Amino acid sequence: MSLRPARAEDAVALSDIHRRVALLPPEPAEDLRFMRETLLATTSVWVAEADGAMIGYVAFDGGWIRHLMVHPDHQGQGHGARLLAHAMADGRARQLWTYARNARARRFYEAHGWVLAEVTDGREDAHGEAEVRYVSQG
Repeated sequence: MSLRPARAEDAVALSDIHRRVALLPPEPAEDLRFMRETLLATTSVWVAEADGAMIGYVAFDGGWIRHLMVHPDHQGQGHGARLLAHAMADGRARQLWTYARNARARRFYEAHGWVLAEVTDGREDAHGEAEVRYVSQG
């Protein structure tokens, strides 16, 4: 697996991974718009590739991990850990949100030393989903 900075032309592949991993109904046009106009425009996005194909990505800025997603066919192989380590390499403390019902993500972050800091009831989320906030000391 190799890591590289994302490029504008990666938006379609990033959206595809996002749709396959997110636990919400896919909205292909909206996902692609989000990738192009928000994620790639406002955060540092790094992609993981294996055998010439994009298999995951991490997006981060300031004190936040905005997204960490690995294609389902490549989960459980250490790719998420490498992406997370890359985002944390500068030693900054960071936070992240994930959906409360995403047990696999929660186990992953807790296994990597992240600490549960907050649980919401979903009223603030655009999809009405309860969320959890994790913090890491860097």
